[in-house]
Amino acid sequence: MKVINKTKRRMWEYCFFVSTLLLTYTIFSFAIQRTLIAADFPAVNDTELINAINAANDETTNPGRDTIILAPFGTYTLNAVVDSNDGNNGLPSIISKITIEGNGSQIMRSKAEGIPDFRIFHVSSSGNLTTKNLIIHNGQTPYYAPSTNLNGGGIFNRGKMLLIRCSISENRASYGAYSANGGGISNEGGTMDLINCTVNYNQAGYGGGLYNSGSLKITNSTIFSNDALGWIPPRIGTNRMAGRGGGIFSQSGIVELVNNTISGNNANPGYGCCIVNNPTSGIDYEYGDVTATNTIVAKQRAGINCKPISSKGHNLDSDGTCGFTGDGDLANTDPLFEKFLNIALTTGRGHFPLRPGSPAIDAGNNAFCPETDQFDKLRPVQGKKDGSATCDIGAIEYYPIVNEDMVDYTYSHFFSTTPVPPYATAGTLNITATFRNTSGKTILHPFFEVIKISHGVVLNIVGGGVGATLTPDVGDDGKFSDNESITVKFIIGLKKIEPISFFVYLRGGIY
Repeated sequence: MKVINKTKRRMWEYCFFVSTLLLTYTIFSFAIQRTLIAADFPAVNDTELINAINAANDETTNPGRDTIILAPFGTYTLNAVVDSNDGNNGLPSIISKITIEGNGSQIMRSKAEGIPDFRIFHVSSSGNLTTKNLIIHNGQTPYYAPSTNLNGGGIFNRGKMLLIRCSISENRASYGAYSANGGGISNEGGTMDLINCTVNYNQAGYGGGLYNSGSLKITNSTIFSNDALGWIPPRIGTNRMAGRGGGIFSQSGIVELVNNTISGNNANPGYGCCIVNNPTSGIDYEYGDVTATNTIVAKQRAGINCKPISSKGHNLDSDGTCGFTGDGDLANTDPLFEKFLNIALTTGRGHFPLRPGSPAIDAGNNAFCPETDQFDKLRPVQGKKDGSATCDIGAIEYYPIVNEDMVDYTYSHFFSTTPVPPYATAGTLNITATFRNTSGKTILHPFFEVIKISHGVVLNIVGGGVGATLTPDVGDDGKFSDNESITVKFIIGLKKIEPISFFVYLRGGIY
């Protein structure tokens, strides 16, 4: 075991020998168990979840807002259609006020052969659903069913929805002979808020990530790599109409975007009679109002970023198509992203980190800036060391890496070969590191980041978040004062027998 010091980074490389085998390859970091909140209906499997929704919907027996609590990091696999409101649904339609505490769990349609097509959630006009820390995965509406509403591969909403720290991934709305909208989410005249979410790898005819015909507000979220594949109208053979809005398509109503990052999406240009040379891959709309503040729309996989939308200022557009001409807007500007990073065993953490020197750093408007970013880290902090704390554009606030000469550290570790299914099948690496501030200055809002060297994949975000504990707490002021010590403990699940190297970064606001 050795320690390698480099400027602005710390790399710890561990090699464990068991017999003749060299251990440790990290795939998932394990989370310190969260304390479950007292609730009306705990549900530890899919059957209990279905029963809990039915019970919570019963306003005679259980009036008011009921809470369903899922097991920490559980997987709820749905195998059958249980509800037919607006098409096939894998869960009962939400018709009352319900909160689902997800605790990092995933609700998914089974990938087994022969499973029917259905979306995951349906919220009726009387429904009011809040979800927290929940993953919605692999919902799918039928490819061809002309008498059925095929919109919303993952979620279909006619009522009210609030999604906090959500991941909406790999859902699909039909794009066959009848167009379907909203691969991840279809907001059909309802009211919907997404906060600190990731919407990625979803597909539909229009609105690969999200479709809207109601009131939709998205805050501190990343919309990445969704596809609008278009559709085949009846009676014109195999010609396919072009897709619209790989990230977002709004048919009507209102869309409000605050501190989001929309990138890497795609709209199919169509073929045959129906080719569109530059389809709108980021944000498209037909009617209504789409406004953006402190938002990045950049670097879609194909086509253009936007049909021109309304700016409230301080947005960034990489190709100049969004019509951003307001105060502080940056048109035709490269945001200087790092590679998209998705973090295992967390919800709403897929994101684009900003590189040092990104024009999005300290370029937002504090008047509209949320108090925290997509990671629940405080906004704003000084990213440019210019004496003022200004909100960044986009979903993620840039926290500089604290220099080596500001912090001293000691560390220890132990390795356990006891497997922890399903992820840590080779055991766990348990690390304790104590950092002491030796700079004579104060570091604001410190947190720690563990980064795997190979492939540049972030394993987990630590410092009180999933995957680690932070002791002692730096206090309500969020300051790492001179000569103060912080001890970080984290656990990394090990899956393969081969070497691993990783960095531990201490990041903090300007001091």
